[in-house]
Amino acid sequence: MAFNSLVPNFNPMKKKDNYYYYYYYYYLIIDDVSIPYEAVINTRNVEAKYKEKFLRSCRYALKYLGIRGTYVCKISETLTRFTAGLLYLLYVSFDKITIAKPFTLSPASPDRFLVCQGYLGSQVSSGIIEHIEHVIRILEVENIKGNDIMEIVPLSCIFCRTFFKYIADTTQRFIDREIQAIQKIQYMNSNPSSIPNTGINLRLQKATERLSINKRIIK
Repeated sequence: MAFNSLVPNFNPMKKKDNYYYYYYYYYLIIDDVSIPYEAVINTRNVEAKYKEKFLRSCRYALKYLGIRGTYVCKISETLTRFTAGLLYLLYVSFDKITIAKPFTLSPASPDRFLVCQGYLGSQVSSGIIEHIEHVIRILEVENIKGNDIMEIVPLSCIFCRTFFKYIADTTQRFIDREIQAIQKIQYMNSNPSSIPNTGINLRLQKATERLSINKRIIK
């Protein structure tokens, strides 16, 4: 798993067991746990691997972000009980979370960005970190058995009015965009004549003809 950790924040020495330790925290952590297209085709346990990657990414961010830090992660879905539960844990660990889909991403892709701003600190979220580590251990065992974990927090937490409304509305908006994009791609593939001719093909043809001339006429 690759993390991009930027802007280190040096923490003073702390004494533990007669030794002094230096602690480093970061103001910005960026990660990508989205599911590649080829993984969806070639891997049977895609969802289980995605869950584990997302859990480990969140644990890293909660452990090593400094207070008021920002965590940015590219993810693939937000509305399963498992992912929504993990988002809820981030929701109570940061001042603000945002799910965004910039125009640089394909509108037909399920990928989106999770932006968590204003980290409250590892001391505040220490219990959440321990819970995530516990879930990771259980998930590793259950994956070996071929089982899965469906949720990591009670549904009553996910149905918190403000949190659930934002997640549901945002996800529905992205789904509508994805469906429209897929329908448009399907229509253009079925009706190639409907694609507007911008003249690019004609210009490329003329350029090819000029390059293929044996002798150029210089005036």
